[in-house]
Amino acid sequence: MASRMADSELRTVLQQQVFNGDQERLIIPIPVMRSDDRRRRVRHICLAVRRDHGFIYVVKQDKRTFRKKPEAWSLVNLREIDGHSSQGTRAEPALEFDLIFQEKDKRFKYDWTATTVSDKNAFLVQLSKLHRRYGEQALLKFTGLDEVLEDELARAALEVAEGKERVMAHGVPSQKSTAEKEQTLTVTQKEQEDLEHVFELSRRFDFDGEVLVQSLTQEMSQMESANVHDLMNTHNDIDNICRLIDQSLAELNKMDEKITKYHGLVGDVSSQVTMMDETGHKLKLQNRNIKKLIHDIGIVLETLEFQNSYRLILMDGNIMDPAKLPEILEAASVLSRILKASLPVGFDFHPAVIKQKRTLDNLRKTFGNRVAGNLTNVFTAYSNSQHQKREGMTLPSHRDWCQNLIMFAPAVRWMKENISDPPMYQNLLQTYTEKLGDLYRREQSEFFDKVKARVIYTSEANNSTKVNPEYWLGWEEEVRLTASDFTDYRAHLEPIKVAFHQVAKTVLDEQSFLVEFFSLSTDNELATAVSGSALNVQDSAYPTASGLSLSASAMQQRPGLMHQPSMLRTDTPLKMVLRQLFKNVDGMLGNIIASLDKGNRLTNLGLLVIILEILVEVEPVCPYLAKCYGSMVITVKKNFDGYIREQVMSIMNAKVPRKVRFGPLPFVCNFEHFARLAENFFANSQRRIELDKAYGILIRQGIFEGVNRIANHKDCKLPPEVVFLENYHRLSDILSRLKIASLEELRTDIRKGHNLYRKSYVQIMLGKPLLQVQVFFDGVDAKIQTSGVKAHEVGFRQEFSKTELRRVLALYPRAVVKKGLEQLYKKVEKQLSDEENMLQAVWRDMQQEFIEQYKNYTELIDACYPDSKITFAFAIDDILKIFEEIAASH
Repeated sequence: MASRMADSELRTVLQQQVFNGDQERLIIPIPVMRSDDRRRRVRHICLAVRRDHGFIYVVKQDKRTFRKKPEAWSLVNLREIDGHSSQGTRAEPALEFDLIFQEKDKRFKYDWTATTVSDKNAFLVQLSKLHRRYGEQALLKFTGLDEVLEDELARAALEVAEGKERVMAHGVPSQKSTAEKEQTLTVTQKEQEDLEHVFELSRRFDFDGEVLVQSLTQEMSQMESANVHDLMNTHNDIDNICRLIDQSLAELNKMDEKITKYHGLVGDVSSQVTMMDETGHKLKLQNRNIKKLIHDIGIVLETLEFQNSYRLILMDGNIMDPAKLPEILEAASVLSRILKASLPVGFDFHPAVIKQKRTLDNLRKTFGNRVAGNLTNVFTAYSNSQHQKREGMTLPSHRDWCQNLIMFAPAVRWMKENISDPPMYQNLLQTYTEKLGDLYRREQSEFFDKVKARVIYTSEANNSTKVNPEYWLGWEEEVRLTASDFTDYRAHLEPIKVAFHQVAKTVLDEQSFLVEFFSLSTDNELATAVSGSALNVQDSAYPTASGLSLSASAMQQRPGLMHQPSMLRTDTPLKMVLRQLFKNVDGMLGNIIASLDKGNRLTNLGLLVIILEILVEVEPVCPYLAKCYGSMVITVKKNFDGYIREQVMSIMNAKVPRKVRFGPLPFVCNFEHFARLAENFFANSQRRIELDKAYGILIRQGIFEGVNRIANHKDCKLPPEVVFLENYHRLSDILSRLKIASLEELRTDIRKGHNLYRKSYVQIMLGKPLLQVQVFFDGVDAKIQTSGVKAHEVGFRQEFSKTELRRVLALYPRAVVKKGLEQLYKKVEKQLSDEENMLQAVWRDMQQEFIEQYKNYTELIDACYPDSKITFAFAIDDILKIFEEIAASH
């Protein structure tokens, strides 16, 4: 009660001190604090009404006096109220709230903190009511309200809509006092104007108010009497309406009973009709099933019918008779079609069907055994037969025998597609691999013995007739190669070339037969069968030929293989069968390669080209040969690399020449002949990269290092510059004549090195022919640099006077200079060889170097001794004439 009184007294005091002067009526005050006020000073936010407008004021208290701030906010500009509570939760309501106003395009936000939640809720409820009345239909947005405040605002909105009004004090409803009712019952502006107008009329016409009240009271009594009379008359009409409604309800009850009765009768008829429909449907379904059963039985009988003539021909027909074979294959095709045919659902389990299928399956196995047995006999007989020995280095051809067997290919294909248990097809393929593998091994052994004998014979012949058969670059002297040498080396490689071509031809023929006769494809269905004891060969024994850049030229050369798509891809079953048939080929080829390498390592050069050319032809059409020959390429490549390394070692082990001047070294000259032989082998090869790489190794690691070793060797009797000069000159000429594209950049570097060493040789040999002049001017230059003496002042020093300069220049008359140059020419002539013809070029360089020194001395005389007219005893023309005379005299 004390709190209530305090609120009432506060409202009264604020109304009297603050709002009466402006004819405003205070609705509700609330004590608050600013959220950003650290001193926590209490202010009062007051909601007041002036005529038809509502305002919000902030009132401050100075001791016992209240004063209103000059600023006020109209409810028309209020846009949003933020209660700072989490919506939809039961958490404790917040004391903070924000009022957001908008004037034109600017928004203003004011943060306040109430002292109690009840004060905050009461203020916001009154603010909501007044905004609905004085806000001029402006939209007010509420955010951050707790559930209690939301309920109070909803009730307040309902009261305003119904024309009622409740005042919430601290969030709890209470009885209104008379003063509060008077404050909340307000009169609109129009009503007030009407009342003032009535009072104005009464004053103008001296109207008696008491008479008016009595008249109004009398009229009101009369109106109430008329209303009571009308209400009594209306009561009789209502009784009549109720009686009519009761009668209508009775009629409706009777009608409902009749409808229920009729519905029962209709239900009985409907159930009988439903039963009749179900019986008719069952009869139709039974009839349809009988017809379908008769039709399916006819299909089964037609499908499983196998003519007796077919049965007899499969059991007793002569498979090896070409005339009977088409009829036998037709019967076998009919049999497989019957066994693979699908029957109507359910008939597969019928005893008669099972019995018929078992009989036909036994017939299929019997026929398969007959085919496999006959072909096994053919394979065994051909393998055991004695074939006529062939003259020359050729492998026997089995094309005719394979062509005769091709007519049985449909029977083998039928066996593969129709019989899996027992694995007749796999067993037949294994038998063929074993029998024909033995035959191929015998033939290949005889063939490779001939090839090896031929290789050994040609190797011995070449080694006995040639000085340097393996053509080592580090030989003691230059070994020239002729056209006959090129021919001999190619003839030496002919046996291995024939061997590779013969093996490729035999394997390709066999592959074509396997694809057509056994229908080998890329499927892995044979992997298990061919990887048993008889075909257990690991892939690791055949290293891959990765890194080979090959073409498909053989695709056009063997058009007969183009129609076999499985031959154009890697075929695992096919490769495994070929590997078992020719499992000794790689070993025999490896032995031949080893024999060639042992007999003459130079043959690796041409052998690499031969194998690569054959590999290019066979790789697109035979994966097995590509893998086998790829391993041979790797072996030959290793031998070739070893040969190049040994060539480098032969260069590094070359002896230092004992002559005083020996010209180009033998290994530099031999490189030209070696390169011409290599270019002859690699003329049309697609693998020049191996040769170009070998060239680089021989030049950089061999020739460069060999020249450097000999030039700096203690037993070498020539200056190092002469060795480098002449050998680089010869090597540059060799590369210019060979015109090898991959060595053009290296030739440019060699040319630069030659020029560098020639310049160095000229400077070393020429030296300082006018030595005393050089010593004199070295002193002049030192004096200028260390003492800070200017160039034109040097002549005033006694040791560098003009007299001293004339004395030094007099030491070198023309005759003395010519004599020194003649001695130099003889010395150079003894060091440079006649083969490279470098003397004249070096002598011209020395002439140019001498003239440059002469010009340098002349410039120093002009700079240090201006206007002295001191000169040499000879001019540039004399120098040119001296050099020319010396060269002409020799």
